[in-house]
Amino acid sequence: MKTILLAIFVAVSFGTVNAAVYKCKSDSGVTYQDSPCIRYQDSKKISITPIDPNVVKQAQVKLEKELKQRQILEQQRAEAERKERIIRAMELKASAEQDLVYETRMQTYAINDNTRAVEKNTRNQYRSRIIYRDY
Repeated sequence: MKTILLAIFVAVSFGTVNAAVYKCKSDSGVTYQDSPCIRYQDSKKISITPIDPNVVKQAQVKLEKELKQRQILEQQRAEAERKERIIRAMELKASAEQDLVYETRMQTYAINDNTRAVEKNTRNQYRSRIIYRDY
């Protein structure tokens, strides 16, 4: 953030290197202007010293580097969130599949129980027929 402010200040100061700047205080706050304050008694002339172009270039390089790092971090964060969503979806799918396996197993048990009951009933009916035929 400080770098961004420095870059803005540097850009603004290039246009006003040779100009005078006046700081004017009023009831509504402080303002800066290029002409002396007319309405207010409390004004100060602020001297602006030129900034070395090498310093500006260094600040710009540093700003660009920090912006690239921020973009990389943002991309990494977005990728991590995407992976977390995928993992959560896979967990939910696995849980649903486990529920399906459980339900299938319960249905298989029920079918086996019904099959045994039918077989038992069939054997009993067969035995009943044999007993009645013998008499």
